[in-house]
Amino acid sequence: MTTPTPLNIAFIGAGGINYNAHCAAVETFPEGYRVLGVCDPNLENAQKLADRMGAQTQVFDSMEALYERIGDQLEAVIIGTPHFLHQPGAAYFLERGIPILLEKPATCSTDEMDSLLALEKEGAFIQVAQMQRFDPEAMWLKDFIQDDEKFGMPLTFDMNIWQNIEGYIQGNQNHWILDGKKAGGGICISVACHPLDLLRYVTGQDFTEVTAIGRFDPPFTNGAESSCSALFKMSGGLTGSLHASYKPTRVPYSQRLVVFGERGSLYQDAHVGEYGGAYTAVSADPKIDTFPAMFGGFEPIEDQVRATYPDLEKNSYATQLHHFREAVLSGTRPRQNTLEMNYNTIAVLDAIAASLASGKTEKVKRLEA
Repeated sequence: MTTPTPLNIAFIGAGGINYNAHCAAVETFPEGYRVLGVCDPNLENAQKLADRMGAQTQVFDSMEALYERIGDQLEAVIIGTPHFLHQPGAAYFLERGIPILLEKPATCSTDEMDSLLALEKEGAFIQVAQMQRFDPEAMWLKDFIQDDEKFGMPLTFDMNIWQNIEGYIQGNQNHWILDGKKAGGGICISVACHPLDLLRYVTGQDFTEVTAIGRFDPPFTNGAESSCSALFKMSGGLTGSLHASYKPTRVPYSQRLVVFGERGSLYQDAHVGEYGGAYTAVSADPKIDTFPAMFGGFEPIEDQVRATYPDLEKNSYATQLHHFREAVLSGTRPRQNTLEMNYNTIAVLDAIAASLASGKTEKVKRLEA
């Protein structure tokens, strides 16, 4: 058996997303990665992550110190810092020719994303960590919804996502995620970016305009919305809604997606205590002509997903990381989640923020060819 080539990587940021998600992804294929360094101004957190990754992992308090010491060995970095540090961190490593797995949201605005697009070059690219695109269920849903025979033309959708902010910040009233200037906004950019991007992936459509209203309750500051309700139009004629909130007093972090087509329907129910409930789907008989007939045919998709993608891990963070590794080692751009693919997700977040401020319908910026 051929020994896998390890990819020399470093973690930029030693907070929860890198420690809990990306470290765990590395551990699913430890022979495929060599973690050379961890960079975080909080050296205690950096050391904790380094200890988990092995004796070869060094600790640094800045990107400059990390690059000076191990830059000649470094093949890629994983950036999992607060949102306002994504663009400067990614720019630093792109300028030095190093590929990046960049946590969502890739940037706080399309202006920042434009600046990173201008810095990409051969061998130095960004793969955005919108990990839900790597979930086997999402891949199956994409095939189902874009199947004209099974689903037909997508017509309308509804998305919900909730999180209790007090449970998230755990008493830290100075947490950066509460500050709209540091987070880039509120609930939409920090959490709703997941279902917004997922909907784009499974439908193959981009957002074109949005009308949004919201609330701006404490402890959020600097224009960060605590709740948002929005209506959307998409490039293929699909219309629908988003309801997102950080303010439910008792709710787990959970999301729900419903999409209706001419022939099929997709439901996801967010059960209490779970991140997201199971999906059920149905291809409707177009000749339904009785009231009871509307209730039949709905089936969980789990068995079909397993049969279609038997070799894919359920851990979408791991699948995402291995996809990134393959691209880096082969010297090719990722097949999924490039900056260009992620552009409309950041653009619709810009448009939501603009609509919340103006009270008007806002067009979604397009990526110039």
